[in-house]
Amino acid sequence: MKILKYIIVSSLFCSEIIFPLHGLADDIQQEYVNKGKLTSYDLEEGSDRGLTNSINSSLSDNMIYDENTGILTVNYGEFKSEGLNIDPNAVNKIILKPGVTFPDDSSFLFSKFVNVVEIDGINQVNTSNIYNMNSMFRDAKSLTMLDLSSWNTSKVTDMNAMFFNASSLVSIDCNSWDTSNVTDINALFANTSSLRNVNLGSWNTSNVKRMSLVFLGAKSLAALNLGSWNTSNVTEMSLMFYGATALTNLNIGSFDNSKVSIADNMFGFLTNLNEIKMGSNFNTSEFGNSKINLPNISTASGKYTGRWIGNNTNKIYSSSDDFINNYDQSLPDTYIREVLIIKGRDVTAKYLDTEGNKISEDVVRSGNIGDNYTTDQKAIDGYTFKEVQGKTTGVFTDQAQSITYVYTKDPVAGGNVTAKYLDAEGNKISEDVVRSGNIGDNYTTDQKAIDGYTFKEVQGKTTGVF
Repeated sequence: MKILKYIIVSSLFCSEIIFPLHGLADDIQQEYVNKGKLTSYDLEEGSDRGLTNSINSSLSDNMIYDENTGILTVNYGEFKSEGLNIDPNAVNKIILKPGVTFPDDSSFLFSKFVNVVEIDGINQVNTSNIYNMNSMFRDAKSLTMLDLSSWNTSKVTDMNAMFFNASSLVSIDCNSWDTSNVTDINALFANTSSLRNVNLGSWNTSNVKRMSLVFLGAKSLAALNLGSWNTSNVTEMSLMFYGATALTNLNIGSFDNSKVSIADNMFGFLTNLNEIKMGSNFNTSEFGNSKINLPNISTASGKYTGRWIGNNTNKIYSSSDDFINNYDQSLPDTYIREVLIIKGRDVTAKYLDTEGNKISEDVVRSGNIGDNYTTDQKAIDGYTFKEVQGKTTGVFTDQAQSITYVYTKDPVAGGNVTAKYLDAEGNKISEDVVRSGNIGDNYTTDQKAIDGYTFKEVQGKTTGVF
């Protein structure tokens, strides 16, 4: 009998979530093993229905599986993933034809299809009767995008671990969902390590009670706007954003944690967070930063002061510890990590012709280290822009920078050069030869052979420039 090793988060705040050892990022997993927050145990293979590979019935009549292409097609009726006599690991694409439905209990529905990269037709499925989406796409590690924008989720109550460990997902379109009856979103997007785009601003979370681990390990998300979420009934927020290391902008301005009993490591490892919007109903002092664990800002680079400052109120907290331990709910604001202001070296834009000659005055930009600069191409009379050398935009640093705009001189007609042919008395003995050209161009004139005359001398320059 094969034994599988699993690891779970303490039932104190997440009794239903099972984490395979390979699921949690190593640093997150080790952190919680060290802290005694994780316990491990053995499961016999197949004891968790969401992870079993057992084969106990024939392929349903409404499905066709092409072994050569790895495509599973569901033509009609209800799609059930349990009991298929095919290897789910061999399936790389699922096609859902119009009219296909999902079970009312759709938990773990796609969790066995770890190599499926596309589910065609999923956005047209009628989901209006589904009440359970627990772990629906859990471990669907090869999916990169899901458009679920037309789904009716009005009856759903459980979204626990719905996308857990779908580690290749880059974008999920689910902003239009009706989540008014959902009570559990624990680990909803946990370990979606490639996720960069998810808009949840319109979600109704007024009935949600469990909100731990929602974005745990979602380490590619740069911004989250949850500023409209109603969390007045939430009782747990532990590890909610833990390990979302790319997160720079977080809006939780509407959060109400009055019923929250546990918020351990809610902000753990948010090392790149630059701004966070906090509201009047978010009481952090009750837990303190020893629990919530907003990382203190490193000052080693010389860029930051280590302080948080209110964008509108100018309220200053000396550190993340001070911020969380003493947050003043009467001063809700967007708090920004304070940048240390150091004057940078100038950026000079030069304007030269192709010979390196100055043809217009330099433009000098000044600013603080880290500020952006831009330089501009000029329109210069008599010249046509050719190329730029250097970065036309960038940031000020502690080093002087220069950008050179190079121009070609426009052609200007020069005065004619006339070659005359005279005898010794000054009489014209042959027709003049007239040369034309632009200023700076070279010219040449020629001595003629004239019958009855012998060349004596030339007066003037036979070659030169116009």
